[in-house]
Amino acid sequence: MNRSTLRLLLVMVLCCCVVPHASAASPQIVPLPQTFKTAKGSLAPASLRSGIYIDPASSVDRSVAYEWLAEAGIDTIPASEVATASVAMKICPGVTGNREGYTLTVSLSRIDICADSDAGIIWALQTLRQYAAGKDRIDAITISDTPAYPWRSYLMDESRHFFGPEAARRVIDELSRLKMNVLHWHLTDGAGWRIEIPQYPRLTEVGSKLDYSHRFVTPEQWDSIYPSRRAYYTAAEIKDIVAYARKRGVTVMPEIEMPGHQLAAIASYPWLGTSSRMAGKAVTGDLLNVADPSVEQFLRDVLDYVIDLFGIDTIHIGGDEAEYKHWSGAPGVAAYMAENGMQQPWELQDRLVRRMARYLDGKGVRMMGWNEITGHDPARRAEVDGSIAQFWQGDISGLGRAASQGYLTVNSDQLYTYLDYDYDGTPLWKCFRFNPIPANIDASLREKVIGFGAQMWAEKVPDFAQLCYMTFPRIAALAERGWSPADNTDYTDFMRRVQPLQTLWRASGIINTQPVYDRKEPKAKMPKGR
Repeated sequence: MNRSTLRLLLVMVLCCCVVPHASAASPQIVPLPQTFKTAKGSLAPASLRSGIYIDPASSVDRSVAYEWLAEAGIDTIPASEVATASVAMKICPGVTGNREGYTLTVSLSRIDICADSDAGIIWALQTLRQYAAGKDRIDAITISDTPAYPWRSYLMDESRHFFGPEAARRVIDELSRLKMNVLHWHLTDGAGWRIEIPQYPRLTEVGSKLDYSHRFVTPEQWDSIYPSRRAYYTAAEIKDIVAYARKRGVTVMPEIEMPGHQLAAIASYPWLGTSSRMAGKAVTGDLLNVADPSVEQFLRDVLDYVIDLFGIDTIHIGGDEAEYKHWSGAPGVAAYMAENGMQQPWELQDRLVRRMARYLDGKGVRMMGWNEITGHDPARRAEVDGSIAQFWQGDISGLGRAASQGYLTVNSDQLYTYLDYDYDGTPLWKCFRFNPIPANIDASLREKVIGFGAQMWAEKVPDFAQLCYMTFPRIAALAERGWSPADNTDYTDFMRRVQPLQTLWRASGIINTQPVYDRKEPKAKMPKGR
């Protein structure tokens, strides 16, 4: 091989490089795409003036797509022909084999997006949005991208403190930017009921008039403190937010707690409770009296209404931290347990979970709950295979146990994903080291781990500014873990790629007084897996 040939080959390698994971050449995109190939030359987005083509088979919202393209400096004139368009978005079934997958090609004269579904087009636009942000010219590149996991959720707790519609929309905007596809909306808990249910008006007339900072006030005291404040969502507001999220690739999944964490509902209707029914008023920590058929009917009524309102195929029923002492010795509960062959109070919860799983399955809806829904018997299978257990606490082997019982699993290990924990306990680098698949899980069960959930519990988060303080930028590291390849372990490269987002978040006020969130990872690396 002569020198000229060798030189030519070297130039070809440098100008056209396929990169399967993070490197110094990685584009500043979070989460990092699965693969990208750079090429010689560049494109000025402002030069693209031949129009935007969106496949007629696509139902991607045009106004949202145009808004994001305009941010990149692209002229958003519609085009009717794909061949002559400056930007073309096409549905290409099977292009990646993943419904959220896409390819994005930036050439010297146009941009092409090809995706398996609308979800892929949305994620491609979010990639382009980051890639072109603030640049007069962008390098030619081809990206082929699919998520590592199909479930990538963020829990927004509005029971403990109510943030309102505008805050919900801003959270959805940032979830979409990071390709997180589920807003887990915690709307009911002991500290407040935040969803209007016409059949049970006292849930909001009474149950919405408290929060974690005012959890011992009466409705009258609340009205005195907040004479004109409404701390719940109307049906119209929920429909609007659900539609807003859907246009941005985000599914909104509500959580309706049972049998515990329901003090706001019990304060509204004391007959729903166990200890509260006897006391004639709400008793802290009380459980729903699920031995009473009218209480189970209440739950079905609420679930029916919420499922229809949200238009969902998965709903979360909570199921965690039930204080069984409230069932012990309660009138009617002991007789119900004896009648149904139950000796332990956890069996009463297990029966409720199984009945709800069947009921929801009959409506075409999948049940999800915290890891307590799997029960105390490791040999007993899920009532409905494919129900989702969300692991949050305990030995990580519990996730594998749930998978062996027939549950799909979501890893929300509190040591890595609880964003209400302070930055000293859960720094950014620790979030980046999180692996949704535990190291010790049996290989045959790995496919049962469908993703992760990040949790923003709001007991100590009284306003949206504090929510942002705790969430950003740690959510970017977790989003990367849910989307990017498992061998993407270069934390230094992640810190380089996240810088444009940090600049954006500072400009919008989302990042303000966070601690030294970009501190370097200590030399002692976190172990793989948990």
